[in-house]
Formats: sequence, C-alpha cells, structure tokens
Amino acid sequence: MSSTSAEKQQLIASERVHKSMDAKKAANVEQEKTGVQVSTPIHIPKPTNVSYEMQDVNLSQPSSMSPTKADNAGFLGWLSSNQFLNQVAKKARNSVDTMITTLDPGMKEFLRGDVSIVVSSTDDVKVTAVRDAFIDTFGRATVKGVESHASSIAIQPFGVDSAVGAAKERIYNIRTEQSSVVPQNQVIVSVENVIFELSPEKFYNFEYLLLDDPLISLSLDIYSQSIWIPSECVNRLKFETPSDYVFRDSGFSLTIDEIMAQKLNVARDKWHDMWTGLSRNKIIYNAAFVLANLYKVKLSRQ
Repeated sequence: MSSTSAEKQQLIASERVHKSMDAKKAANVEQEKTGVQVSTPIHIPKPTNVSYEMQDVNLSQPSSMSPTKADNAGFLGWLSSNQFLNQVAKKARNSVDTMITTLDPGMKEFLRGDVSIVVSSTDDVKVTAVRDAFIDTFGRATVKGVESHASSIAIQPFGVDSAVGAAKERIYNIRTEQSSVVPQNQVIVSVENVIFELSPEKFYNFEYLLLDDPLISLSLDIYSQSIWIPSECVNRLKFETPSDYVFRDSGFSLTIDEIMAQKLNVARDKWHDMWTGLSRNKIIYNAAFVLANLYKVKLSRQ
C-alpha cells in the first residue's frame, strides 16, 4: 500500500473521531442548558405488510371421507349396502327376540320370522319342539300347528313305510282340506311316532319328520334317536288292537305312549323321561334341529 493512501485513511478516521467528539460536546452543552439528557435516536424498522389468503371451500361437494362418492341413494343407501352394519342390526334384533322369549316363552309364536312353518298337528310337544329348532337355526321363525290326521294309516304306525305314508297324508290333507287358511306354497313339517322291528322280537320307537316345500319342490326327512321297546309292550299293542280294525295292516289302534305309561306308572307324556332320561320334546327337537339346518343349507343353494 502506498504512503499517500495510508495518509488518506488516517485523515478520514481522524475526521470521524473529531465529528464524534464534536457531537458529544454539543450534546453535553445542550444538556447543561436544558437539564434534559439527550440520547442518540433509536432506529425502529417499519413492519412489513403480511397478506393472508383465504381458500374457498365448496360445502356442496362431498369430501373424500364421505361414505360413498357415487351412490345415488346417499347415506341411507350406504347403510343398507353395508354388510357389517346389517349383521349388527340382525344380531341386535335377534337379541331382543331372545330376551322377550326368555322372559315370556309364550311370545315365540307371535314373533314374525325369516321362515314360516306349519306343523301338521296341534300337539304342543311337537309344535314347541319344531318351533324351537327352527328359531335356533334361522334366528327367527314363525311356526304354528294345524290339526291333521292320516286317512289310511293306523293311529300307531308300525314300520317305516307306514310312518312315511302317515306323514305324507297329513300334509296332503292340510293342502286339500284347509287350503282356505294354509297357502298352497306353505312349508309343512309332519312328525310321526313309529314302531319298527329291527330284528325278530327287537322293537324300537322313533320319530319320523318330513318337511315339504312345494315352492322349490323340496322334500326332506329325518329320523330321531331310536328307543328300545320291550317286546311284551308291542305284543300288548297287538292284543289290544281289534281283529277287525280297518288299518290293522299298517299298525295298531292304541299308541305306544299309552302302553309305556301304564308299564312305568307315569303320565303319557312322561314315559320318555322315565325310560330314557330325555323328554319327547327334546328327542323331537334334536331331530328337528338337524332337519332345519339341512333345510337352511338347501335354501342357501337355491
């Protein structure tokens, strides 16, 4: 660096020092005159203008979180098409029905169900067993009994063929004689008590159940648990049946209930409990429950 440049810088620095000293002296003089302390003004920067831009929101358009974007039925349509919610509603409905029928079992016959069944008898044991089985299978079921009798089969059928014939005749008579109260497409279940000889002098008693659904041309049948019957009880049935009984070739004029009740000295509707440990209602229920499930499977494949 040249000596001339250095001298210039020294002169500039010296001038700045002198100016600063002159300013302080002037301030001190002013303070002495007025008694007010004078300070160097503080520079405050001006605030910058900040603009906020509002974004328009169109409330008429559905958001991405709406249940559906294209369903013309809207929210209600979404609810009706939601399988999970439908299952929840169905379970809630069934729970209410279960609570009602638990508090008052007699209300079962008044609850409208998903399937309608007519039992070809007004026997409470048969009707109740079938009703409970179909309700337990379908969740809801309308089951009622309609009185009907076999036209050409003995009161107590003997042999499987007789039981099948009696069940079919009960159903046929309902469709032909009570068509004014029972629709032609009505599902009907017939329950027949039958005795059969499995081997010489070895007799058994069971319930034969037949379901007929004309709407889908379906016929289902099933047998209940069989019960051993002493041969002397069957021999007594043969003896008590008159030789001129018109239906003697298909069975007996007395039922096995009467003979077994006398043998065990109990009421007619209690001999099953005494003899097997199961009520007749429970025996029919078990068979009807299997029948109802078979029917449900068939319906699901239609």
